[in-house]
Amino acid sequence: MTQKRRLVAGIILLMVFVSFLALPARVNQAEETQGKDPNWLSLIKVMDLIKTHALVDVSLQSLWDGALKGLVGALGDPYSIYMDSKTYRDFQTSLAGSFSGIGIYIEMKDGWVTVLAPIKGSPAEGAGLQAGDVITAVDGQSLEGKSLEAAQSLIRGEPGTQVTLTIRRLGEKDLLTRVVQRARISIPNLEGKLIDGNIAYIQVFSFSEGVTRDFKVTLDFYVQKGAKALVLDLRDNPGGLLSEAMEMGQDLLPAGPIVQIVGRAAEKEVLSGNGPGRSLPIAVLVNERSASAAEIVAGALQDRKAAVLVGTRTFGKGTVQSVAQLENGGALKLTTARYLTPTGRSIQGVGLEPDVVVEWPAPAEWAPLKVEKELGPGKIGLEVLAVQERLRQLGFDAGPADGVFGPLTRAAVASFQKAHGFSATGLVDKVTVEALNQRPEAQGRKQADPQLDQALEILRAKLGER
Repeated sequence: MTQKRRLVAGIILLMVFVSFLALPARVNQAEETQGKDPNWLSLIKVMDLIKTHALVDVSLQSLWDGALKGLVGALGDPYSIYMDSKTYRDFQTSLAGSFSGIGIYIEMKDGWVTVLAPIKGSPAEGAGLQAGDVITAVDGQSLEGKSLEAAQSLIRGEPGTQVTLTIRRLGEKDLLTRVVQRARISIPNLEGKLIDGNIAYIQVFSFSEGVTRDFKVTLDFYVQKGAKALVLDLRDNPGGLLSEAMEMGQDLLPAGPIVQIVGRAAEKEVLSGNGPGRSLPIAVLVNERSASAAEIVAGALQDRKAAVLVGTRTFGKGTVQSVAQLENGGALKLTTARYLTPTGRSIQGVGLEPDVVVEWPAPAEWAPLKVEKELGPGKIGLEVLAVQERLRQLGFDAGPADGVFGPLTRAAVASFQKAHGFSATGLVDKVTVEALNQRPEAQGRKQADPQLDQALEILRAKLGER
């Protein structure tokens, strides 16, 4: 069973399954004293009053589930949760290899389920879901107050079925609706390319099982092709397995510490690698959606001066969760440890500050064009000017933006129509206006990447010094 199949489509947490060996004795002790404990007696009384007198009928199991959720909720920790039996079964199903859904990593942000990143090639990506989208409802059911796992349970489903998401997106006044067809999700480990003939670019999508093996093979291939430097792209990487983070750190770093694990009693364990490391200049790309295991690797490389971090401050997920099954069929996922970088920096809640901060440009204003009648040669006015400016934004040369529909404008419209499979009339009709109103990303046009450009500039300078 591979981690690709076991990967949960939420923000990936560093987790271990534990038995909590001291738990049985404490449970027995609680059973002996519960009859005398006023808090326990109050809990039973409240449950009895609800069952007997509440206007709304509710099952006893629902009351117990609510009580247990309340206990864990008192921690105020978004990563510690009680999972009822259904939620836990869904959680196990994901781990057991039958995961299906729409293909998104999600996180809790400001109390709302937020898209961390769509999985490359997934139905979510095809439907246009974007990092930062807030999912407010699933099939009309509000997600307000629901846990990450409860949201995942609603979004997942049988392949071929559809789910309707209500989305709040930055820069959009109205809520958006996206209907996405569920499918079996194949999660790619990484992709790469050779830039300038001597710089390897490798984007790691998640730290799933086997990613370091693939990373080594890919990097070795590019080195054989002449690569003398590396861009490691960890943007939008939600994390994954600690073991994979350790292996990647060991491949890139000389022998030495990679991460520190600190438990409740402040006991500290330093995890180190044996090297041998790589004698390559390295630039690591990170952003606000680089989390967990991605932060372990980036933090180790930064602390040990083995790479330059470029981009924006990382997510700040620096805790470890343990999962214990309960007698009622549910389970407790509890934060039990945190990790630190080799020099002892805590990542939790603060993230990593890049060595070179490069902000991603804010999305340009994309007001819809309002064209009342068909536009063609000889037309003059603000509508023509707006079309000329939009064509230029999309990379089509319409000549001077002067509001005059001349030969250059008609040629640009025809080129745009041809690129979209329309009849290349050169006239701005209703269908053409609808296409012009689509954002560049929806048309498959790539944005400029100033973060990658900066990383390449840094590496070119380093290579020039050699």
